[in-house]
Amino acid sequence: MNKEGFYLVNFAGIDGEGLGMVVFDTGIVCGADVGGVRYDGTYIHNVKTDMLDIDITAKVPPGIPLVTGIPAQDKNYVFKVVGSLPRNIGEETVIPLQTSFGPVNTVFTKLRGFDN
Repeated sequence: MNKEGFYLVNFAGIDGEGLGMVVFDTGIVCGADVGGVRYDGTYIHNVKTDMLDIDITAKVPPGIPLVTGIPAQDKNYVFKVVGSLPRNIGEETVIPLQTSFGPVNTVFTKLRGFDN
């Protein structure tokens, strides 16, 4: 399993935009956004497509609305994010991802890899 690196993520939905950071490290995805949503999950390198297939659970704290139009809730809750990302992500590439609450357009910018 590859150590992919650290990524800045700009994202937008029907009700706004957001910014976060995720790390892809030997099959594990970990990150957070500026609203306080935490992202944990897995990825695999799909050798047939040369894409990173992701399966992420987002953990939303109380009081945080989502860019998908879901209003702030009174308690914690989770939702899924699934999709496929190119391994050579470019700053100008918009990648649609599917969430439990609808689609979100993302732009991933690689900040750095891992030093060997």
